[in-house]
Amino acid sequence: MGRYPFLEVGLQYMERRKPFLAKSTYDDKLRKVRYLNKVFVELKKAGKVSTTNPVNMNREDVGAFIEHMRETASQDGDSNSHNYIVNILGFLKQICEYSGNNVFARMHAEGEELPQKVPKDLTSLSDKELAHLMAAAESMKGWTGEVARFITAMYPYTGLRASELRLAHIEDINTEKWTIWVRHPKGERKYARQRTAPILPPARPAVLRFLEARKKRLRAHGIDKTEALIPTWRDGAFKCYESTQFRRIKSEMEAIASANGTPIRFQLKTFRDTYCQQNIDKNPNNLSAVSITMGHATSRTTETSYGRIRIDKALEDLQKQWESNAPSSFNPPVIDKKFDISGYQ
Repeated sequence: MGRYPFLEVGLQYMERRKPFLAKSTYDDKLRKVRYLNKVFVELKKAGKVSTTNPVNMNREDVGAFIEHMRETASQDGDSNSHNYIVNILGFLKQICEYSGNNVFARMHAEGEELPQKVPKDLTSLSDKELAHLMAAAESMKGWTGEVARFITAMYPYTGLRASELRLAHIEDINTEKWTIWVRHPKGERKYARQRTAPILPPARPAVLRFLEARKKRLRAHGIDKTEALIPTWRDGAFKCYESTQFRRIKSEMEAIASANGTPIRFQLKTFRDTYCQQNIDKNPNNLSAVSITMGHATSRTTETSYGRIRIDKALEDLQKQWESNAPSSFNPPVIDKKFDISGYQ
């Protein structure tokens, strides 16, 4: 193999999987291949692993990788990093198995307990943080600003995944019923169904504003219509945005918020978490409805990864329920002292 055997094997593995993966998933896993290659090259230079070739990796190499990931997570202070370690370790296992290396199976047979997923900390935005991001988007100029304002309103009030809004068509949005048709759900080639999501009232003024700005942008290019709900001019035509373009918009909003004295670090997915948590905070009984609109098969997925009843809300609700059902005066039970107890006087 060449200078970077891990990268070579990883790219071969991804090429075989490409027909079976959504583009966003493929791109994400490709980034993981490059990340793993970078880490193992660094560990090899530091003398912490014996090889960068997944064909030859042994249990000590895997152990060194896990230790490196834990040290990095500790330095970054990321409370959700444990589950990332589990995910990236699982991907490393896939590449090793693809290359014919059963090191993970041998480790399991020897009783090694590798990191397992735990319920992650939820990362929804507070009302103040959301307001700061909306203010940051409001200050952005031109078409990028229009897109920033639109997505900052839509994501937390529709529950859509980043790609579901990015790939939406203009005909998918309904401003009479205030809904949006999810044309490209996650896992659409395998298990997911297209669905209808609500556009909740806080987002509606931003939707109308964006649709008007969209008309002006199309007319400026001499075009009457195009299918992309959020169009970008690329290669001489209007097309849907690429995921990297959305991430750049997100990064610009972070930079503006930070410059304004309110640093906020978030992912586009954080808006989806926020949609879930806001609705559960309004009424815990909304959980089932929220789960359906988010496209989850069960509410367990919703609670585990997106939003759940906050502990302070749970305590408050339980207290109120007992207080509302309690008698007006509490009469302690009368103890009959005539019962026979050894030593009673």
